[in-house]
Amino acid sequence: MRPTLTLLSTALACCLPPARAADEPLQQVRIAAPLELAQRQSETQSKLLIGRSELLQFGDGNLSEALKRQPGISVVNGEVRMRGLGAGYTQVLVNGDPMPQGFSIDSIAPELIERVELLRGGSAEYGAQGVAGTLNVILKRRVSERQSELTSSLERSGAFWNPSVTLQGADQMGRFSYSLAATVSRSAGHEYNASEQRITEDGGIGAHRRRLAEDHFDLHRFSLAPRLNWKLDNSSLSWQSLLNFSRRRMGGEARTTVFSGSGGSYPDSRWQAFGRSNSLKSDLAWTLNLGSDTSLLLKFGLGRDHYNSDFLFRGEATAAAPGLLRAVRGWVYEDNASSGGKFASRLARDHSLAIGWDAAHTRRQDARLQTDGPLQGAAQSWLDQQYQASIRRMALYAQDEWEVASGWQLYGGVRWEGLQTRVDGFGARHRTSVWSPVAQTVWKLPGDGKDQLRLGFSRSYKAPPTRDIVPRRATVNSGNSPTTPDVQGNPQLAPELAKGADIAYESYFGGGKGVFSLSAYARRIDGVTLRRLYLENGNWISEPFNGGKARTHGIEFDTRLPLRELFPAAPPLDLRLNAARNWSRLDALPGPDNHLAAQTPLTANVGVDYRPSAALSLGASLNLQKAGNSRLSAELSRSGDIRHTLDVYILWKLDGKTQLRIAAVNLLHPDRRETERYSSAALSDRRDSVASSRTTLRLELTLPLAP
Repeated sequence: MRPTLTLLSTALACCLPPARAADEPLQQVRIAAPLELAQRQSETQSKLLIGRSELLQFGDGNLSEALKRQPGISVVNGEVRMRGLGAGYTQVLVNGDPMPQGFSIDSIAPELIERVELLRGGSAEYGAQGVAGTLNVILKRRVSERQSELTSSLERSGAFWNPSVTLQGADQMGRFSYSLAATVSRSAGHEYNASEQRITEDGGIGAHRRRLAEDHFDLHRFSLAPRLNWKLDNSSLSWQSLLNFSRRRMGGEARTTVFSGSGGSYPDSRWQAFGRSNSLKSDLAWTLNLGSDTSLLLKFGLGRDHYNSDFLFRGEATAAAPGLLRAVRGWVYEDNASSGGKFASRLARDHSLAIGWDAAHTRRQDARLQTDGPLQGAAQSWLDQQYQASIRRMALYAQDEWEVASGWQLYGGVRWEGLQTRVDGFGARHRTSVWSPVAQTVWKLPGDGKDQLRLGFSRSYKAPPTRDIVPRRATVNSGNSPTTPDVQGNPQLAPELAKGADIAYESYFGGGKGVFSLSAYARRIDGVTLRRLYLENGNWISEPFNGGKARTHGIEFDTRLPLRELFPAAPPLDLRLNAARNWSRLDALPGPDNHLAAQTPLTANVGVDYRPSAALSLGASLNLQKAGNSRLSAELSRSGDIRHTLDVYILWKLDGKTQLRIAAVNLLHPDRRETERYSSAALSDRRDSVASSRTTLRLELTLPLAP
């Protein structure tokens, strides 16, 4: 910690401008009102917009790191959650289109993104699968001026140096314009974790052991996002693609110390894995202007995703059991084609009508070949699990934005969405269709129009992912137990249906640069997916099933305070404060702590930005996230501690568009602690685990390549 603070303070001293003379007037720094706040205020739908400058403010290497500072957002193992709900309750879109299963938003470099939209309520156009909300990533598309710049960064995490280079270019030539962004990066790191397990069986037989593990990874990634735009007579044509290529190498080893009882299947083990991932998403959009307020949009898209992995596990032999050499080879091919369209027209002066459709067909091939044998000799058992899945989706929607009166706007829509899934090889078939009405209104309170109320109602659903309906078993390599079971799908799994309401009060001030928001939400969910834990042939197995009803609700607070706009004599400070508290109850599980999908109960952020001059800005952000206690089944529960992350940055604009950014991420580097407990009449199993985290120092330089 001391070297980190020393390096940071040295960098700060180098970047600070010289002291101001006594008779030198204080320089006034004026910042234009953020466009995202103005759009947020004018939108009929409840929508939070995060612009490009805010996403890049701390120089984050992953999008999830940049989003963790937003109100109501929590990040758990790289998964971005709204309202603290995981397990697919947050709908993730890119340019308004759903992403394939297993997609991670961290595969998109923040430099390739124009903005991120967080929709808290329902939307007829964007889909009804956002029970907690919808996260829509908009790739860079605007071309306002000629651009050509290079951004290079170097970060230090533990013993590893991780470089990254981003090239961006854009230009406009008459009716044609283009933009191109490419990123190549390397990310590597170590993680140390320890777990202590105590098992007590009926009759007093038990075990007490401690497991120490060291894991490492090395990821190389290349991303490319080109976009071409043509302005035609009464129409426009655009083509945009996103390509991602990554190579990952991982490995680790674990050692077990036995205090009493047995040491499990393989007390000492080593593993290594190699993975490759290639993905392509390409979309073509044609917009026809049928009049001053009428247009027709047609979209066509193609996508292909390929994942390939090789895994090798070595479980060392003991006096009680021979060693194990397990090799697993897996691959996934997913091809999809989509089409959509929207007819939009402004009726009279008060109505903006839109009618559209959205259709997609996905073909997924998934294979897993496992061979087991002794450490020396030929394989003795084989497990070949392959399936092909066909997923068809069709949706029709209509929506209207109606200006009922001055200062009162109403949004109403309805969406029908049908989903059909067929899995060859396992005989699993699913067919669902859901009607999803949605209504939202915003009312500007009498006065200067800066205070407003929002109210919304919607119906949404969550479809089960393909992996959860395929009855294929994924086995653990060592130490099968109630807290580390095998996992198997359930062909009878049905979608979850939800009804919800949202309400919010918003106030905009400080020349449009400040905002205060207080909101609340409530959801009732039917057919909640839970995990059934049972013992079969000596192995513990976890399987999903629909387990009754749940209720969830919460409150959220968000404010941004530009002090100089409120008090002219104040220093040029901008403060950011937000917090969210979430509650939920499951009817099928006994209390206490019968929460929904391991819900994150509390998130909070405190941030400050200081701009002493037009060339220099500094900032810090403290993020708090409480894991809380949750009951996963009648016998199994999980608890975690409060995770706090402190990030700081310095941005120095040298000349023109040349700028230098220095950032320190996770300065406090706390350990992550978690406890899992299984308790029944015949067995008690408790596992306490601790995982390490590290501080990361990042240096970033942006250079214009052309005047």
